Amino acid sequence: MLTNCGSVLSLRPQNLTQLCYVTVAGCASSWPELDGKCAEIVDFNAESGDYVLLLNEPPSVVELPPQNCVFPVGTAAVLHGLSDEKLNGQMCSITSIDHTSSRYLVQCEGGRQLKVRFERILC
Repeated sequence: MLTNCGSVLSLRPQNLTQLCYVTVAGCASSWPELDGKCAEIVDFNAESGDYVLLLNEPPSVVELPPQNCVFPVGTAAVLHGLSDEKLNGQMCSITSIDHTSSRYLVQCEGGRQLKVRFERILC
């Protein structure tokens, strides 16, 4: 990454939080009013493992776990918590979403495609 002052800064993907929009899903039991709402990711709480989200309607800030944040197709992500340790930490891109099974179809760096649960990627 090139900074404003012309310096180059190298960062690992796990040290970045992608600021993007998500759709809130799967909160029917705890916060049913949030389901289907669009929210902007503004931070990641490493202690709790939750995303910090800014909601427009109603204007508020909430923290939700990754399984309740559905990223759009094309979002870049990092795989984590998979049983195949070789895949953990690999970059991937979301190619499609299966809302019924709460899974993404992702394409990994080497071209491999796999289905992963919503909570198995971090952006």
